Amino acid sequence: MRTRYFVGAALILGFLGATTLDAVPTRRSAVVRFLRPTLVAGAFVQGTVVIEHDDAKMANGEPCTTIYHYKSQTEFGKPIVSFMCMPQERPLATKFEATLYRSVAWPDKLVEYQIAGEQEGHGVPDSR
Repeated sequence: MRTRYFVGAALILGFLGATTLDAVPTRRSAVVRFLRPTLVAGAFVQGTVVIEHDDAKMANGEPCTTIYHYKSQTEFGKPIVSFMCMPQERPLATKFEATLYRSVAWPDKLVEYQIAGEQEGHGVPDSR
């Protein structure tokens, strides 16, 4: 009888542990299209790209955001720029949000982005 309780408890704890580990991914990404030339951390970006944020790199003090050329839904292209973001608490985003500084005489500038499902905005530094 004790064995059944032990096995049942072990299965429940294993299930809870597995679902908890998968609940918060360390890397999140979004496919984004910049219609106009846009300055992002010192690099010019235009067209379809993938913006990826990695929490593990951020915790280690490494550049946590990388922008890649878009290749396909399952494969990223070459990296364009990487930088350490400046996290800001924001309301929950239901879709990808981007804050751009628009200029008539100069390309747009990405100031902050927020991936759908996050409560954190990621500020973009001025240069690399």
